[in-house]
Amino acid sequence: MDGVARGAKKEATAAQDRAWDKFAHQFPNAERSKFVANVEFAKNHTASAEIFFKHSSGVSKSVSGSDRRYWSERMKAGLLLTEVGGFPYQLVAMKRKIAQPIPPIKFTEPAPTLNNLFLR
Repeated sequence: MDGVARGAKKEATAAQDRAWDKFAHQFPNAERSKFVANVEFAKNHTASAEIFFKHSSGVSKSVSGSDRRYWSERMKAGLLLTEVGGFPYQLVAMKRKIAQPIPPIKFTEPAPTLNNLFLR
């Protein structure tokens, strides 16, 4: 393998890694086995990658380049964007790595006024 091919392969791998990182950030719970990253080279020899959903019979659909309203149920299921327990995925509680503390509230005292809140 010559230096040009080795450099192109390295650039393609880096583009794939960036695409997978962006995909994982946007869809952290997606089933990665149902998706594939395709790399393309531009005329200026730069590589770019895009994530596609693998449909049956070799047909793929872009994740980032398509309108979500037209995604198939299989694609939404692969991204884990279907309803969870009867709730749309947007309304399901997101799991946090660090639990946010709930401040204590004294219900025996009167509620603070807006002036007191903003003067602190």
